[in-house]
Amino acid sequence: MELISDTYVIILAAGYATRLKPLSNRIPKPLLDINGKTLISRIISNFKISGFSRFCVLAGYKKELIMEEVSKIKEIEVKFVEQKQIVGMADAIALCVNYINNSDLFQLRIL
Repeated sequence: MELISDTYVIILAAGYATRLKPLSNRIPKPLLDINGKTLISRIISNFKISGFSRFCVLAGYKKELIMEEVSKIKEIEVKFVEQKQIVGMADAIALCVNYINNSDLFQLRIL
C-alpha cells in the first residue's frame, strides 16, 4: 500500500466519555479494550492499512495515558495536541489545524 505521506489524520480523543460510564470511570474511551486491542489502536491500525502514517491526536482527559498508548504504535508520525478546556469540536479541530497547516487534506475521526 502506498503511503499518503502529506495527509494527517486528526483523531479527537479529548472527551470524558460520560455516556460510557461505568466503563469509562478509570480510563478514557480511546483506551477501552475491544478484543485485546484499544479503540485508538484499532482506529490507527485501520488508517495505516489504508496508507496513512501521520496522525494528530487531540487529547485532554487523561492525556498521558493516551499519549503512552499511541507512542507504542510503530511506523507512524504523531503530533499530540492538548485541549485544556473541552469547548467543542470546532475548537478541537482548530487546535489540530495549527499543527498540520502544511497538509492539504485531513481525515477526521471522532472518539
